[in-house]
Amino acid sequence: MSFVELQSAIKPLPRLEKFQLMEWMMADLAQEEAALMLQPGAAYPVWSPYEAFDAADILWRELQKETPAYAGEHPAISVC
Repeated sequence: MSFVELQSAIKPLPRLEKFQLMEWMMADLAQEEAALMLQPGAAYPVWSPYEAFDAADILWRELQKETPAYAGEHPAISVC
């Protein structure tokens, strides 16, 4: 079916059915896009904050700079 034929078939549809068609098309396109991005059996690295001690230390120092009052409230908190 050509695009022109498709247009003429869609034009007379009620508004609700046009929205349903658009919703279906967007879901179908999203599935196709996901299939192109991820390959079955491939390994994809994922970053985790687990054991990110340097990042935690930098964040803690920045928080202390921004909120000096907060830094004094919790003297028992220390970063490894």
